[in-house]
Amino acid sequence: MVLLGALGLAFVLRDMPLLGWDWFHTIREGGDITYWYPGWTQLLTRPLAVQPWRWGLALSNGLTLAAVAIATYQQRRDRWGTLGAVLAVLTPHVFVLLWAGQVDGWALLGYLIMPWGVPLLLIKPTIGAFALLTRRSWFLAGVIFALLTLVVWGWWPAETLRLHVTEHVYTASTMGWYILGWPVAVLALGLLLFTNRKDPFHMMAAGAFAMPYAFPYHFVLLLPLFGRWAGLRQLLLWLAAWVAGVSFAMEAAWAWTGYLFPMVAWVLMFTETKPADTWLAELQRIWGHALPKKEA
Repeated sequence: MVLLGALGLAFVLRDMPLLGWDWFHTIREGGDITYWYPGWTQLLTRPLAVQPWRWGLALSNGLTLAAVAIATYQQRRDRWGTLGAVLAVLTPHVFVLLWAGQVDGWALLGYLIMPWGVPLLLIKPTIGAFALLTRRSWFLAGVIFALLTLVVWGWWPAETLRLHVTEHVYTASTMGWYILGWPVAVLALGLLLFTNRKDPFHMMAAGAFAMPYAFPYHFVLLLPLFGRWAGLRQLLLWLAAWVAGVSFAMEAAWAWTGYLFPMVAWVLMFTETKPADTWLAELQRIWGHALPKKEA
């Protein structure tokens, strides 16, 4: 459904006045993708990157729109799921991805076909990696894939950290504890303790604060949550998503506003989380088993 939707949407998007800067200069054939991304990213994007660049951009953007809409509809609990899919598409996260031509939306296709979708989910592992901790099969698939990438492309994580964290040219929207300070990392640890360890989206919402480098459109992986709720909760989440527009438009001092969306998403999921399903409860169970039992 995602692939067919992407093909249909491409005909509409091809003539839209989208800049496609990142697609043209980095992802398309002849771009500098090998400088910015590990090797498997180029393998996944190549089928579209070799197309005439406007068509490649349109197909990629169509894939993003279709993946967001269908992943959101998959989360539906009632008839409001359709409205949720519409709201998810109408967010600044999606608009920026379409404008720039980035491929973060592809990760949602990977989520839909997990565990086989690990390579796509980790095409931008900023928060997607946290979803792997919620399923044993997903975690094993992630470990196996990570080991294979190290064998094929060497110790690429060090280069990725250098490019995207320590030596990155930061924009007004750049977030992460390396940029905004250690309190963000402390907040992440606090959130993780009370996060539902069985819910991929709850884990990714907490993980949004745990990464040293983040950008608001990385949170596109949280957009399917619009399908879960209705009424006031759905509206609140949508308004929080639009606050991210402030971080795109204002100076660096306003970058923190991009975190409001994952925070609201985390809180809404926390209200539905059973205490026994949190990481804190799991740590308490592990600690209880590790202690020597008293003799009667």
